[in-house]
Amino acid sequence: MSGGGSRVSFSYAWARAPFAERLLAPAVRATMRRANRRVMRRLAAELARHVSPTSS
Repeated sequence: MSGGGSRVSFSYAWARAPFAERLLAPAVRATMRRANRRVMRRLAAELARHVSPTSS
């Protein structure tokens, strides 16, 4: 990535899921996507706090 960043991605999958869980899969995916986005923003902010500026 330009700017020295890193890309992180996650996969959430069931190997075999009961019918009820398969019905809820779209809602679970959306919830997990929002939660992952939120936690990655928090992580980025925390890492940015601890990075010391480099002299160029």
